[in-house]
Amino acid sequence: VHRGLDIIRTQGERLMEFTESFRHLSYLPPPDKRLFSLSGLLQNLYELLQGDMQVRAISFSIQSSPSSISFLGDENQFSQVLLNLLKNAMQALEGQTQGSIRVCLQQTTDCILIEIANNGPVILPEMQEKIFVPFFTTKAEGSGIGLSLCRQILRLHKGHLFVKESSSEQTVFCIELPLEEHDSEESTNAS
Repeated sequence: VHRGLDIIRTQGERLMEFTESFRHLSYLPPPDKRLFSLSGLLQNLYELLQGDMQVRAISFSIQSSPSSISFLGDENQFSQVLLNLLKNAMQALEGQTQGSIRVCLQQTTDCILIEIANNGPVILPEMQEKIFVPFFTTKAEGSGIGLSLCRQILRLHKGHLFVKESSSEQTVFCIELPLEEHDSEESTNAS
């Protein structure tokens, strides 16, 4: 009887987690777009994760060209996207002794590129699109909504998220964001 009740409780908890995950994925509020500092947001996330990175012996670097980049978007949603990608990179490095995460932020004349690279395991070519499918996961404890939610948030900002490269040397996730006229004017004025 106790075993049966434990199974029912466990299944009920899983169903509640699934329902909560589905709710997050199916209802995403429209972005509250305001000009914010992407480079500043990345620095804040670095400070937030720095302790975990040190405990796991992960080296972390941020490169930004130019040094200060602003974007017209929903800062809270972007924080969620970047935090999820950085945590995924940290999980990919689980058990490695010389893990490395490198973030490159670059602004061109028409877009902003954010690359998050780690030296974890390869993502096979046939998996590189599947990992963005809702509820698909390769993790034992994963819900399979993280990358799908990130992609959905970026689409609301007319952006793209994809695996740029996955080799024995590095795996690189890339975010491409189009610059609106207001973004480039504000970035230039802030420089």
